[in-house]
Amino acid sequence: GCCGPWFMSAMDIAPTTSSAEPVASTLPPSFKDANFPTDPEGRVYHLGVKKGEVANRILSVGSETRAAVIASFLDNPERTFVKRSSRGFVTYTGRRNGVPISIIVTGMGISMMDFVVREARAVVDGPMVIARYGTCGTPQPSIPVGAVAVATEGSIMISNNYDAFDAGEFMYTISKPVKPDAELTALVLQNLRSVFGEDRVVGGLNATADSFYSSQARKDPHFEDRNSELMDVLLTRHADLATIEMESF
Repeated sequence: GCCGPWFMSAMDIAPTTSSAEPVASTLPPSFKDANFPTDPEGRVYHLGVKKGEVANRILSVGSETRAAVIASFLDNPERTFVKRSSRGFVTYTGRRNGVPISIIVTGMGISMMDFVVREARAVVDGPMVIARYGTCGTPQPSIPVGAVAVATEGSIMISNNYDAFDAGEFMYTISKPVKPDAELTALVLQNLRSVFGEDRVVGGLNATADSFYSSQARKDPHFEDRNSELMDVLLTRHADLATIEMESF
């Protein structure tokens, strides 16, 4: 499972016998710093990478299959560095047209993105750019299925309000928009439109949700999600909301 900044893992303790006599541990070396764990090689705890194994340009992808397809377009793909961590992350590092790039299989959700952003930052020197490439939904009938969307107006965050169970408040909190990097966003939008055409690429406001189900207003009779009004509230506050997903915020 995932751990907070203060934890005690099986790596830190040798097992004992029933008589409390310590036995020799065959586990890997322990992590010395619970604040930001790295192993003796300098590998970060969840991604499993160290300095020199992640490029300054990173493409974050949710699906391992999608990441493998993208990695096949790198220069000399047979020479691509590949690291699979014990926590489900996969990192591909190589070059595209001579430019170093990493493709990291992130999985789903903001917690997974937090691991990627923080741990990649720890092993990359100098400026670092991350672009998220994944799937999303849309509340706008005018945006067709199969369109390519860019969060040109940034992202809002939809989170479960856990106090609502006790206080009778609205079940969800909706943040103010957080803007993306303007230069990077403009370049992504321009290049995508040059490939797919103006009609297939849309820009707009994105919403990142902390659940695929409750905070995206999907109905599930097995849980008390109280989300029947959520989509109406979202579109009242943000009539231009273009996409909903789980990682970009």
